[in-house]
Parts: sequence; structure tokens; C-alpha cells
Amino acid sequence: MNPGLEIKYLTYSELDSTQSEAWRYLEENEPLGWTAIAADWQTQGRGQRGSGWQNGRKGNVFLSVLSPPLRFPAEHLAALQAQLAVSAVEALQDCGLPGSQWTPQAAELNGPHWGVKWPNDLVLGGRKLGGILVEGRMQHALLQRLVVGVGINLVAPPVDVPHAVSWSEWETPPPADRLCRALVDRLVLGLRTVLELPTPSLWGVVSQRYTEILWGLGAPQEIAARTSPEQKHTVLLVEPTEDGRMRVLRDGVPEALHQGEWVWSYPLQPTARATKDSLSDRPENY
Repeated sequence: MNPGLEIKYLTYSELDSTQSEAWRYLEENEPLGWTAIAADWQTQGRGQRGSGWQNGRKGNVFLSVLSPPLRFPAEHLAALQAQLAVSAVEALQDCGLPGSQWTPQAAELNGPHWGVKWPNDLVLGGRKLGGILVEGRMQHALLQRLVVGVGINLVAPPVDVPHAVSWSEWETPPPADRLCRALVDRLVLGLRTVLELPTPSLWGVVSQRYTEILWGLGAPQEIAARTSPEQKHTVLLVEPTEDGRMRVLRDGVPEALHQGEWVWSYPLQPTARATKDSLSDRPENY
């Protein structure tokens, strides 16, 4: 844990959900500082749009970070969300994330490759390594409190999520406690940076690195509307926007996609075609 950060760190052997525990802790204690909550196992973890996320088994990362009281303008939440993705990737790299960053060129080499599936899925080898769940308490268009949940598949993916992958499928993963503490440090540092910047500067500061780590930019991707998943569309991902959308080209026509309205299915393409055993065969300049 970074000694310059004042963070209360709470660990549990088992919880229903680290997110739920963070909200309970807020209601009971109203802490004025940062609070991190980690568990060895959770029984009712949740993901985006109400989906479950159990994270496989013990040895994976189950983590939530509760913010101090805030007054953050809601119209800049896309910048905050982008910084969280950047911070999570930095923590994974601190702990030896296998492979290299996805690019259209790198995808033709042996893998694995890593990146962020817009807006904040953590991807390894074209499959989901983990995710970030952002929940907040709003009042008068201001974010008053923030709870950031992170789940990482270190030793095994959830058995009911066929598109998930674990770190251990490629290399021996770090201990969950080590990655948890790296995540807490990076997330809190990143959030403090965003919260202290003048709001007109936020997107310009965080968008460059966020754009760099997004999987699939400049490459055709197959998507479907959530309301009609059987109808597939091929789009060219162009760039994320300050209001939380994704600019794309569909049949050469510019369009902006809203989060949650479209399904971008796994495995992501183009993706690494390697396996753990093939890493020894990768070229020297990999």
C-alpha cells in the first residue's frame, strides 16, 4: 500500500458482494477517507446492468473501493470511468500482466494481447479477464459518493461465463492480495488526479492513454443492438467521446453508440491465436 495514501483496508474471508459491503459500510460509518474492501470469495457478486459476477473461485480478485465525500459533476463521468480503466491496467502491469498491448499489428503475432473493451472490460487474448463496476450516489447532478468494484480472474474464470479467461491460462498469476493492493493504490491515485483537475481539462488529460489501450480501435468489429442481438453489424471503431459514447463508422456513415445499447460479443476480433504453450515460439521482437 502506498504510504502517501490514507486508505482504510478491510479484508474478509467471504462476502455476498464487496460492492454491497461498501455501501453498507458507508451507511453505518460515513467515512471521510478512502476505504478498500476485499474478500477471498463472494457469493452474490454483480456486474454491469445487473448481471452476476462470481469470479470463479478463491484466489481471484474481489475488490471494491469507496470514495470520500465528493462533489463531482455528473457530466464528466466518462472521464472518470476512462481513468478507472487506465488505472486498472496500470495495476495489472505493475504485477506482471502477461503478453503485450493489443494493436492491429500485434494481433498478427503470438499472444496473448491485452487491452480494454469499451467502456471498461479488461481483456486478455480476446477474452474477458475482468471488469470494473462503477456505482455512485448522485444529488443535484453531482456525484456525492463513488464505489468502484473490480473483479479479476487470476486462477479460474467463472464457470458460467464461456468468454472469460484467467491469468493462470498464460502465466502463474500474482497473489490476489498483491494485485488487490496494487489496484487500490492505482485506482485511488487516478481518482484523486481526476477529482483535483479543473473539469474542462479532464477529458483531454485522460482520453489519450484511455484511447491507446482500447481494444479494436481502427479495426472492424461485429456488434448487435441489445434489442435485436440476432442482427449483426460490422462497424469501424473510431474513438470514445467525452459524453461516454463511441464514434464508429457503419457502412462509411459516422455514428455514435451509447453504452448499454449495443452488444460487442466475445471473443474479440482480431484476437491472438496463440496458446500458453506457443509462447516459446514467438519471434524475438515480440
